[in-house]
Amino acid sequence: MKLSLTFLVTFLLIAPNFTKAQFEAINSNLRGLRNGDITFTDFDSDGDIDVLMIGDDIEANAFSLIYLNDNLSFTESAITSFPALMDGAFDWADYNNDGKMDLAVIGFTIPDGRLITEVHTHDGEFIKTDLELTGISRGGVDWGDYNNDGLPDLLIAGQDAESNSVTKLFENKGTYFSEVELPNVEGVSFGDVKWADYDGDGLLDFIISGVQGQAPETTPPVTKLYKNTGDGFEEVFKDTFIGVYVSSIEWGDADNDGDLDVIITGFTADYMGSTTLYINEGTLFRIHETGLPNILEGFAKWGDYNNDNQLDILISGNSLESPSKICAVYENKNLAFEKVFEHTGVGQSSGGWADLNNDDYLDFIVMGQTESLEMLATVFINEGGHESNTGNNALKQATATVNNPPSTPANLTSAVKDGKVTLSWDASTDDLTNSNSLSYSVNIFKDGQLHISSLSNESGKRSIVAPGNAGLQTFYVSENLPVGNYSWSVQAIDNSYSASSFSATNDFSIEEQVGLDADELDKSQVKIFPIPVKDQLFVEGINTPFTTQLFSINGTLVISEAQYNNGVNVSQLKNGIYLLKITSNNHTIHRKFIKK
Repeated sequence: MKLSLTFLVTFLLIAPNFTKAQFEAINSNLRGLRNGDITFTDFDSDGDIDVLMIGDDIEANAFSLIYLNDNLSFTESAITSFPALMDGAFDWADYNNDGKMDLAVIGFTIPDGRLITEVHTHDGEFIKTDLELTGISRGGVDWGDYNNDGLPDLLIAGQDAESNSVTKLFENKGTYFSEVELPNVEGVSFGDVKWADYDGDGLLDFIISGVQGQAPETTPPVTKLYKNTGDGFEEVFKDTFIGVYVSSIEWGDADNDGDLDVIITGFTADYMGSTTLYINEGTLFRIHETGLPNILEGFAKWGDYNNDNQLDILISGNSLESPSKICAVYENKNLAFEKVFEHTGVGQSSGGWADLNNDDYLDFIVMGQTESLEMLATVFINEGGHESNTGNNALKQATATVNNPPSTPANLTSAVKDGKVTLSWDASTDDLTNSNSLSYSVNIFKDGQLHISSLSNESGKRSIVAPGNAGLQTFYVSENLPVGNYSWSVQAIDNSYSASSFSATNDFSIEEQVGLDADELDKSQVKIFPIPVKDQLFVEGINTPFTTQLFSINGTLVISEAQYNNGVNVSQLKNGIYLLKITSNNHTIHRKFIKK
């Protein structure tokens, strides 16, 4: 009897450390995989979040699987449009702005052993696009509109077919992708890449981690942050970030000050695991000591599990310390992190937060390999303020905190200049999430048709578990918009990814711009010849279809738009100075020439 009482007292003293967060592991048929990726979206548009996962099992059999969620009953189906993948990763975006989710995927295919980087549309099923991109594996992929033209661009890093470490950016031109030269950016593999507007200037920057060089002769790992200058990318805060590989990167406003901090995990050059939080102070990033376990082959991801206005951390992976496998949740208490839940640890793991049962509390899924080599994929349901009918309720610390969505953004304004529009609105408020930490997502319609997607449905419910396309800013910039009439609206999103309804719409118009832009002349490599010209004017330096228009020097249209075909006939023009307007994929260039 004394032994039982001692055990009970000890249990009551110790257990609350790990029962403050009430997560229940439920039975599911999710397949346990490792070395892969897992993501969440509403595939079947039924209002709940479904699961997509890739990876391999203990016998190195690879899988690419969808699980449709019906009240926490998950139905497995294979994906036929892309093969089973190892060492892969993926990311969602609406790359063609048709209101439907599209998937970029990298990895090593089974059984033919190809490296792929592919984009697949999804409308009931996946359909592979004909976009041609460099195949890679053992790295990361992330969508982001780096040039603010309303089309998500694709950033990848990993190992190519020749075992080279590469970092590549592909600009989305609407119907095709064009590789952007990155002369100042290192190639990395066995790492990760993530976009973020870390300095709040409206331009997406990015961070990379991994090893460099060609395998097996790779160099020590690096972690580098590159600022988007508008004309290219340059490294900033050199020697600030610890170099890591087999890594994960996650941006989030950890201190609620309105700018993005970053937590990075991985394997260091001296063969140690690392979990490092870098706090963004505007002019620098400082390392903040967290006491979190140092992991590799895993991840750390932000999510406000208890709706208390602070981003908490889900962490999983291998550890060189004890225990050797981790699966735990740490509560953020003003940047002091307290472990509030743990479960069977897994390594070579993937996972993430999602509200799987629509109760406005973040649940999570983690998959990977246990210490006993068992493959697990576990669904953890956040009981939040709801007491369970099972287990010992006396030990549960139910918060009963109701998470209401943020207020709807108001006072929308549009400012248009030279084909560039800046959309702005007043900051929303939230009963739990600090106003500084709310993100925003914008819908833009052109002539009544969706032009830029918010990745939310009409009621405002998010299609993916992610911040909005405007980030933490209360403005959104879009450049090179086609001529037309536009309407737009915006919603706010809190730290639990609960979203407000969309605002009332605001309108603006993009009108024909006639004139010479000196900046375009300086930047463009497009040339016209001969100068002066007598009969036929030629254009070089553009590899895609384009149209031309001719204007007099005072802006009068003299030759209407026509598809360029082996030159522009100017023989009928009077002698003088003219402007040639060249339009290709919503980009315009003006050139002055002399007709003799």
